[in-house]
Amino acid sequence: MKNSVVNIKSVSNNAFGTGFVIDSDEKGVFILTCQHVLDDVQIPVVENVLAKIVAKGSFIDMAVLYVSKLHLNPLPLRPKDTKDVEVEVIGFSTFNKTLTQKKYIKAILYKESIELHSKDNDAYYNVHQIKANEGFNFERGNSGSPVISTQSNAVIAMISNKKGSDIAYAIDIENLQTVWKDVPTQLFNNHHNHSRQKETFKPNIHSKHTTEKSSSPKNRLTLLKYFIPVLLIVALAIIYYKTIPIPPTDEAQPPQSITKRFIVKSENKLEEKAFQALIDKRYYEAQEYFEKLDKLYPTRNNYYGIAKTLQHNKASLHKAEVQQEVISKIVKDYPWKAPDGVIDALNKQLKSL
Repeated sequence: MKNSVVNIKSVSNNAFGTGFVIDSDEKGVFILTCQHVLDDVQIPVVENVLAKIVAKGSFIDMAVLYVSKLHLNPLPLRPKDTKDVEVEVIGFSTFNKTLTQKKYIKAILYKESIELHSKDNDAYYNVHQIKANEGFNFERGNSGSPVISTQSNAVIAMISNKKGSDIAYAIDIENLQTVWKDVPTQLFNNHHNHSRQKETFKPNIHSKHTTEKSSSPKNRLTLLKYFIPVLLIVALAIIYYKTIPIPPTDEAQPPQSITKRFIVKSENKLEEKAFQALIDKRYYEAQEYFEKLDKLYPTRNNYYGIAKTLQHNKASLHKAEVQQEVISKIVKDYPWKAPDGVIDALNKQLKSL
C-alpha cells in the first residue's frame, strides 16, 4: 500500500506534493492528487516520468494524472462512513534541504463536514476536519495524501490543506466522480480497484452442464445443419474464380508506391515525441514538447528556438507556405544533432509542401 503513494515533483522549481494510484492499465497508472499541487509544480513529474493531466477540478481541489511506464497497485476506494473514523495518512514532507520523506500519520477523521462554497456561483463541496494523534504532525507536502480507514483499509478521503500542525482538511473521495467524468464505475461500485485491462471470459471446463450440452447429439446435428451449406458456398466460389477468366484492364497499372511513416528513435523519449510530432505535422503538440525540453535542458538553444518558431507562427500553420517557411528555418537556422533520419524526413516534408 505504501508503494502506491508517490511524490509529485516539478521540473521547473522545488515544489512537490503527494499523490496515490487509483487505477491502472497495461501501459501505466492513474494518480489522484490536489489541483493546487499541479498549480505549484507546474510541470508534474513522477518517478522521473512526465505526467499527463487527465482531469482537474475547476473548483474542487482534485486532479487526476496519468503516468506511463509506471506499474503500481491501485489503492481501493470507499465512501466515508457516517461516523468518526480512525485513519492513517501516508504523505511526503521535507526531510532537509535536498531530501523528502514518506511518513505515516495516525489521525481521526471527524464525521461533521464543512461546506466550501464558490464565490462565483452556487457550487460547493464537502471537506472533513482531520486531527493528528499525539506525536504526529501534518506538514508541507502532505496535500494529495490518501486518508485510509483502519477498518476497511480503503481510501475514504484525500488531504487538501492543513491548519497548524495537528489539524488538516480532507476531501471526500466521492468528489472524484464530479472531477473525473470518465472515472471507471467499478472504482466505487465494488469498493475496490480493478485494472483497466480487458477481461477474457473463460468457460468453466469442470461444469457438468456445459460438458453435457456441448456433447449432446442434438447440438452436433445443429452444427452440421449450418456447416454443410457454408462449405458448399465456399467450394462453388473457388470453382467459379478458377474457371472464369478475369478480363484484363485497358492499361497495365503500375504498382502503387507506399510511403512509410518515418518513426523517430531517440534515447530521450520526450525528444522522440517532439520530433515525431513535428514530422507528422502535429505542430501544436510539437511546440508543447519542445517547450518542455527547453525547461528540462535550458542550455540547449535549439529546443528554445524551435519552440519559439512554432509559437510565433502558430496562427498560420494550417497554410502550406507557412509550414514550408517554418520547417526551412528549423532545418537551417538551429545547429543541433537531431535523432537519425530526422533531417532527411524534414527535407522530404519540404519537397512535398
